[in-house]
Amino acid sequence: MSISKLSFFIYEALTNIRRSPVISFITISTIATALLLTGASMLLTMNMENFLEHLKSDSLITVYLKQSAGKHEANALSLRLKNLEDVEDIKVITPEQSLAELFPEGNEHQFSASEISPQDNPLPYCLRIIISSQAQLESILTNLASEPLIDSYTYGKEFFDKIERLSRLISFASIAIASLLALASLFIIYNTIRLTLFMRKEEILIMKLVGATNSFVRGPFITEAFIEGTLAATLAIFLLFVLYGISAEKIQPLIPFFNISMPMQVLVKLAIKMLLMGIMLGVAGSMMSLRDINKFNKATLEGV
Repeated sequence: MSISKLSFFIYEALTNIRRSPVISFITISTIATALLLTGASMLLTMNMENFLEHLKSDSLITVYLKQSAGKHEANALSLRLKNLEDVEDIKVITPEQSLAELFPEGNEHQFSASEISPQDNPLPYCLRIIISSQAQLESILTNLASEPLIDSYTYGKEFFDKIERLSRLISFASIAIASLLALASLFIIYNTIRLTLFMRKEEILIMKLVGATNSFVRGPFITEAFIEGTLAATLAIFLLFVLYGISAEKIQPLIPFFNISMPMQVLVKLAIKMLLMGIMLGVAGSMMSLRDINKFNKATLEGV
């Protein structure tokens, strides 16, 4: 494609946008909203996945020993379990410590009301196992199940499952809404270009009569859709990053143990994806509306 032809396409596309600013604004706004929701969904899903991995990386398995197990047995079991892969640390919790955790300082009246004496403490020894990763979790749990001194153990499986389900639900809902808005964007672009075609049908017919090819006639409309998709994507990226920065600043103090900010390379990749999606939405809508450009022929001109 020559530079002069490209310049003509861009000039005609910008002229079309100026001729119908309201429709162009609606088109750009709809595409931008769809992309904004899609980008927000992707960012939220990535943050939730990172948060879940962060929690799992510092997973805590609480092991409750049988009542018959004493201090010596608890310490011996702790030493054996420390040799397991991915076990980072093990802390032995005595029955007295467990009781003190149930009735922390300031709740002495509850302790008194419970009528529990140190000699009658029903709580067993327990172990708190910190694992470095989830890679060997199943193997660790299998080893725990085979230990005769262990009565039961917990490791927050239900909590992790709930977070994963919530992450999938948010991702699905956001993608569904964004998909509906994307379809609405295609519909608006389709009808906008068809309306422009019929408004300028005499001009198009004259161009074809003097030898303009279908690709030449389509050029300005595809360029217009390309520009609108690019503008919509740029607007969506700007709004997403601004809103994400504000939200991260507000949420970060609530979870200081987890860095909510995403790496720059991840944000750049997301911006590129959103830009390509905006261009694809615009061009796809224009191509759909230009399928029947061959209907503009001499017979159509005679009927005008």
